[in-house]
Amino acid sequence: MKICELVNLEQDQWQNLMKKSNYPILMHLPEFLDYHQSKFKWNHLYILNNENELLGYLPCAKEEDKISSCPGISFGGLTTFNQSYEFYMSAYEELLRWAERKLINKIEINLPPNIYKLNNHQLEEYVLYKLGFNLSNIKLSNIIETKNYPDYAKKVFNRNVNNANKNGIIIEFFNMPDLDLIYKILAKNKIKYNTVPTHTLDELKYLLTKFSDRIYFFVAKSKQNQIIGGHLLMEITPNVILVFYIFTDKDYEYLRTSEYLTHHTINYAKKKGFEFVDFGVSDNVFENRISQNLVKFKEKSGSLGLMRTKWIYEK
Repeated sequence: MKICELVNLEQDQWQNLMKKSNYPILMHLPEFLDYHQSKFKWNHLYILNNENELLGYLPCAKEEDKISSCPGISFGGLTTFNQSYEFYMSAYEELLRWAERKLINKIEINLPPNIYKLNNHQLEEYVLYKLGFNLSNIKLSNIIETKNYPDYAKKVFNRNVNNANKNGIIIEFFNMPDLDLIYKILAKNKIKYNTVPTHTLDELKYLLTKFSDRIYFFVAKSKQNQIIGGHLLMEITPNVILVFYIFTDKDYEYLRTSEYLTHHTINYAKKKGFEFVDFGVSDNVFENRISQNLVKFKEKSGSLGLMRTKWIYEK
């Protein structure tokens, strides 16, 4: 086993890896990472066997003597189709040897909740811990198992969904809506939680164009056909849809737009065969605290908290 930094992979090699991988994550595709080309110095690592066959891939960015997997996206970690303890241990041991040769003194790995791995294993976390990585940060992500909806939804949530329906709210599917208007509502909505949108307007346009089959909006409209809220959905893996943005025009919150969008998104995911809907983290990254109001809202639908973890190795 060896680690290489520069590998020119054919498209069929990528497709084969993603098809067989236990962790076939949208955000690890090179064309997804391209929109961050100007922000980070990419230094992706490829795990090969002695016959130069691709065994795995670790998306990384390099900054001086540090590598991170992976800034600019929600999750890093190893994409591979080998699910054995021996492979994960060997791969990360080889990573540490590579880091020693390259004078890398710090390694950061951001991992998702286990539901993003198709068989929900925790081998990666175990191996990182055993090799001396430290758990440096935890974020709380609210996730619902679609087969359980609406069994565990709170009564107030179901009541608000019914009220929104009576108020004439319409949910429509768009993969390239009026982004200028939506972005204004989104940015305005983020102010409530003392945050800003993760993406710029141009970055959203790129992603919606490049991945129109896997990234799209559901927008809520009033009786007057005015956009008053929405969800940005990303089909991250074959079993998980991530709700990357949740936003409503505060002037129309009384119509219970947010609950109706949540109800629609879960049912849509359920019909398409997704096992889970991830409503994203509720941590305020700027203030290092959780938004309790946001967590309470997400829990109304019956969602539960799972952890996103950050692991660090330092010499």
